[in-house]
Amino acid sequence: MLGPLAGHDYWVTAVASGVRDGRPVIISVSHDETVRVWDLESEPHTTLRIEFQHRVVSVAYADDRLVVGTTADLLGVGLL
Repeated sequence: MLGPLAGHDYWVTAVASGVRDGRPVIISVSHDETVRVWDLESEPHTTLRIEFQHRVVSVAYADDRLVVGTTADLLGVGLL
């Protein structure tokens, strides 16, 4: 069983799951203006933190592409 993933400083607004570099990950986005990519095979679970200048409200991940939406009507797309 997966324990708590602590790290965001405000509400988590969306999550996605996928595989990055052959390892399972969970991607969480938050009103703390960050995206976190959680490596589920590491202990403790290591994270990649991506910062934005607006609250992040949505996320999708497929084929190594990360898509996030923010409260500033911004849509970010990038390779992860």
